[in-house]
Amino acid sequence: MVSAPTTFADDVKKSQDGIKILLVGDIDPKPFDRYQVERVSQEIAFKGGLLQRMNGVHALGTMTPGCIDQALFEAATSLRVIACFGPEPWSPALEASARKRGITLLNAPDRLVNDEHGHAELIIGQLISLSRQLGDRNMEMHDKIWRKKSQGCYEVRHKTLGLIGGYSTSLSVLAEALGMSVVYHCDIDNVLPFGRARAAPIERVLQSTFVCVLGDTKRWLSSIKHTCLIACMDHVESLQTVVQALHAGTLLGAAIELPCPPPAQLVAGCPNLILTPRTARWTVERQTVCAEHVTTSLLQHLQRITPQLISPPPPSYNSEDQLLSLCNALAGARVGIETSILY
Repeated sequence: MVSAPTTFADDVKKSQDGIKILLVGDIDPKPFDRYQVERVSQEIAFKGGLLQRMNGVHALGTMTPGCIDQALFEAATSLRVIACFGPEPWSPALEASARKRGITLLNAPDRLVNDEHGHAELIIGQLISLSRQLGDRNMEMHDKIWRKKSQGCYEVRHKTLGLIGGYSTSLSVLAEALGMSVVYHCDIDNVLPFGRARAAPIERVLQSTFVCVLGDTKRWLSSIKHTCLIACMDHVESLQTVVQALHAGTLLGAAIELPCPPPAQLVAGCPNLILTPRTARWTVERQTVCAEHVTTSLLQHLQRITPQLISPPPPSYNSEDQLLSLCNALAGARVGIETSILY
């Protein structure tokens, strides 16, 4: 005998603790304190350890859609909503699978995820670290090598910061507060600069700046000489040109954001190179704001599906109370009609 498929309300009623939420990665759990919350690290999730924890999970929160696959949809029979706290979009394949199984996909909007000031703080920290070769000194100290070195280490005062591909008011203000000059080249016309920042031809930005923040690495990477590079790359293959320039001394240093870890043999022994994932937006403050928004969206979604579990139930009446209420309503309506006729 084939049993009828269980609904979301049936799944939650069977769980004594109510709605169960599983959070993957560095997500602030404070907005979810009213629920039964379990947490799992992002490393475990990417190694396949997420499937064993999906039993009875109704809502899944993750930093990136990369840990979600078709096998998870098949294993999570109680899953009804997935909330992504990052800016990465859902793939068409995952959207189709979720739609087929009746699973709702939620995202934090770009207006909450994009944080210009937070990104500017990170760039300022990177350019100071590169100018003083702090990454190399840190690795040497971990290897019990005590080395004081002034060659190739510079102060950022009276240096020029070049921005290519976009202009950031927050970054310009922070750089000028450190005593730096700011020049930029932007493809968008009529960009209004702030402070003493000035637009400049692309050749001047590439050749006369101490630190260059590059938006298009494929287009201008080969033109940068004797400067520090801060860039975000979409492909690890572009990193090989940077590594060669650092070994040759044509680049003073580089801070690169990558979508995935590079080959170990490519970056082994490379001087003054800072490699990070795309961490500009991932802070406690930013994740708290995103968590509050996604929590609101999640609560609204659950209220639409199972209002009896979250909202207080409507007052119950017996048959006599219902009949009396109906008679009183009809009597009031009749009095109102007669009064309107008399006047």
